[in-house]
Amino acid sequence: MRWLTECRDWATTVAKCKDQPADVNVKKEAIPDAKIDEEAERKWLSEMERVEASVFEGKKLAKATKGSNRDIAQEFYNKEDRRIGKNTTVMVDGFAISKESMNCAWGEAIPTMAGKDPRLAEPKRAKKAAIVPQEHCQVCIDGGELHCCQSCPRAYHFSCLDPDYQIKAKGWQFHCPQHQCFDCRQGTQDAGGMLYRCRWCERAYCEDCLDFENTTLIGDHLMEYQILGYPEMTNAFYIQCAVCTEHFKENPKDEQLCNNLAEGIQDHYERIFGETASEPSGPGSLTDGATIA
Repeated sequence: MRWLTECRDWATTVAKCKDQPADVNVKKEAIPDAKIDEEAERKWLSEMERVEASVFEGKKLAKATKGSNRDIAQEFYNKEDRRIGKNTTVMVDGFAISKESMNCAWGEAIPTMAGKDPRLAEPKRAKKAAIVPQEHCQVCIDGGELHCCQSCPRAYHFSCLDPDYQIKAKGWQFHCPQHQCFDCRQGTQDAGGMLYRCRWCERAYCEDCLDFENTTLIGDHLMEYQILGYPEMTNAFYIQCAVCTEHFKENPKDEQLCNNLAEGIQDHYERIFGETASEPSGPGSLTDGATIA
């Protein structure tokens, strides 16, 4: 910082601060006093040796030949000719559709590897087996022309159904009364995912509406359902409801009718599966069957 303290005139300051030549090989005799003007710099650059690198990573590269604009244009047109007749779209109902998207599976935006390799595709889900309905009405235990439930093997006479379910039975999809609580009218999901379905009538109850003291617990599956191939359902538990128990006390003939039906089902079950099935005896409690957490 000594030069800041020295008293210099303007010409001396400019001379000291002027850029000096960066190349130490620049000869002073070619550029006197190391002062570079435009003409000297242009002459120096024109005489400077030009180096072309043709070796890269130990390999000698061929020198690229520069063609004229005509040669470049001709090469471009030759590449363009290769795409003649190779459109990437097809017309479908007046719309241009990408050929690649024509190979997409349902729900795909672009073809996936699963479409090219079947081993990568998701396994197809097996279709649910058709539900085989029972041959008697769930209300009157009699045969005839029946309306079958779409969700379970239960079947009903049209005249045995309540007016609300008669309207539903006329529709294309009919779900029987055992898929709704008889008292509070809540469905299976709204009732906590479990309904207690009576074996001998059309009623079903949720846990809050069920009279456990006067109810006979049967189990999470029925022999007649196993005969029909209907699987065990996690949202159903089968019982003899308190209404049926009280009805049997007042009408012993109806109780005998249900007992005869149960004996026939048990005999049929033993002939098919070759094993003895035990029937419930007397009213049960929550400790005698499955419980809900």
